Parts: sequence; structure tokens; C-alpha cells
Amino acid sequence: MLAQSKYQKITMDVIIPILVLIFLGVWVWIVLYSQIFSIKQVDCIADYKPCQNENLMAEVEKAKGQNIFLYKTESLSAKLKQSNYMIKAVEIAKQLPGTMTVSTQSINPSVAVAVVGVDNSFVICDPDGRVINVVNSSPNVPIVLVQDIPQIHVGQLIQDESIVNALKIALNLRDSNLKYSSISLVDSTTISIRLESGISALLATSKSASLQVAALQAILTDSTIKKESYHTIDVRFAQPVIR
Repeated sequence: MLAQSKYQKITMDVIIPILVLIFLGVWVWIVLYSQIFSIKQVDCIADYKPCQNENLMAEVEKAKGQNIFLYKTESLSAKLKQSNYMIKAVEIAKQLPGTMTVSTQSINPSVAVAVVGVDNSFVICDPDGRVINVVNSSPNVPIVLVQDIPQIHVGQLIQDESIVNALKIALNLRDSNLKYSSISLVDSTTISIRLESGISALLATSKSASLQVAALQAILTDSTIKKESYHTIDVRFAQPVIR
């Protein structure tokens, strides 16, 4: 009887670990290799609306059939950003057992460039000067008028430094709430701004956009300076010139 009890104890000591290992093995197989946790549905959202871009949809659909635990969302996020320059951010969420939601946010147009004398052609850019699109209708963003635009490519940064600096000044003007009717790049060193009041302002492409706009705003709001006494504000120098 004692021998049988000892045999049963030895048997249980062996069988229980084996059963545990078998259970764990089956569970790992179910989790990693069975169809239960394969991605069966991919929801694609672009700017809070269902995706319309076919290339974007085709890329996210490739996730179907992959294991939801093993699938690398970082790789998909990088691919989407590399293949579509308009995508600013990507968020990917997994919902067990087999659903994945891909949400993208687009770069917002911030400023535009147009050539003097050329109608219905606007180069739309992001805040960094990257070309987003070329459109034939006036966009609802600040527009910088230039004499010429060097060769540009959608998705790439504008290489002309004077144009890039002019874009920065346009963005600073927008944020300052100064009312203006036009912004023009006169040459590689000078930007001319026509204010709605009729006053002209001259700014330098080589100086800080924010500091020059702040100086311009300070002069315009200075109650001790009569606006009737000048028609041009030149902030290209260390000491602004009013004439």
C-alpha cells in the first residue's frame, strides 16, 4: 500500500508538469498561430473620416491574416509616412481578437507661393516649406508673391532660402493678426508687405521673421506715433526706419 502511494505520488509529480507544459504549449499555439487571433478586419480612418486613398487602403489591408500580437505596427506607420508625404501622424490600435484600426492625420496647408503675373497657380506648402500641392484656385492661407519659383517637387522642401524665409514671415504675420493685403518677395534680400491701412513695410529675408514682425507690430500699435506722418516702415535694420 505504501509502495502504491509512493508510485502514485511520483506519477503525479511527473504528469502534472507535463500537463501544464502541454496546456501552455496549446495556449501559445492558439495565441500565436491559430486563426483566432489573426487580423480579420482593418478599419482605416483618414482625418476622422473613412479612408478614400486607394494606395493607403491597399497598404493597411496587407495586415489581414497576420497575427495580431506579432504584427509590428511601427513598420506600418513608417511605410505609410514614407509613401505619402501628406501624412503627418499615424495611430494604430489593436482590438482583440482580430481587429485593427489605423488612423492618419494629414499635414495642414499653411502658406502658399504664387508668381507675380501668373494667374490660377498656387504652390501650397506646410510650415517647413515642404510642397504639399499645386492648385489653380486661391487657397485660404497666406500667399507670398515672388518673381520666379525654382524647380519644385511635391513632397520636397523648397530649396530657395529667400522664399523659405518669406514663408516664415507670412506665417508670423498670420499669427500676429496684422491685417495686410499682400506679401511680396521683392528680391533675395527684401520682403514688402502692403498693410490694409495702406502702409508698406520692408523686411529682410536674412533676419528673424518673428523679431521683425514684432517690431512692425510695436510701431503700428505705438500711440505716440501718428500714422498720418508716415507711409513706410522699414524694419530691416537694427533701428527701424519710418518715413
